[in-house]
Amino acid sequence: MRRKATIVARIALTCTAVIAAMPGSCFAQSAADQIKSTHDEWTRCLKDAYRLYARKTPSQNYAADMTLQACSMYEERLWGLSSETGVTRDAFEKLKAATKKAIMSGK
Repeated sequence: MRRKATIVARIALTCTAVIAAMPGSCFAQSAADQIKSTHDEWTRCLKDAYRLYARKTPSQNYAADMTLQACSMYEERLWGLSSETGVTRDAFEKLKAATKKAIMSGK
């Protein structure tokens, strides 16, 4: 009986994965939506982390660097999604530099 339940669960997971990968599926998210969502997560992380590091150090530059390190997981995910849509590494680094300036200015 337990083996049967395991097999049914595996089939259900496989079917869900196939449906989610189908174009036009209600589960499928467009690349633009994924990038926007990941950018929003990165931005939230940056704001929260900077508030923390800005209180701990008098150097805004150091606080911004620590913030970018703390949120690197989101940055890497954002870079991966962006590069798949044709964004160059140079353009992404410019975004990152502009983001660091915005963090230090409190925007």
